[in-house]
Amino acid sequence: MKDLEEIKSQYDLRMCRLDPKMEEELQKEVKAIQQINTFDKYFKRMGFPPIKMSKLNEILKQAVRNSAEKGYHGAKKEAADTRVSKQ
Repeated sequence: MKDLEEIKSQYDLRMCRLDPKMEEELQKEVKAIQQINTFDKYFKRMGFPPIKMSKLNEILKQAVRNSAEKGYHGAKKEAADTRVSKQ
């Protein structure tokens, strides 16, 4: 395994570009990821078994509830809706 100084010097020599072989492998992986078009394929790619759509639906609904409780969305829209209705 290369130490950090060796990695740094190699990047310096290539002006911060990836090694051609590494770049090719990265592009191959990105293209494979871009082909994922189902949740089953996504979970398989991530190393997880597929789950039933009903379970996934519940997970996603809970994620939306959690983010709303944390104020990540909803509050600004509700405030804007209140301002519009008062005009």
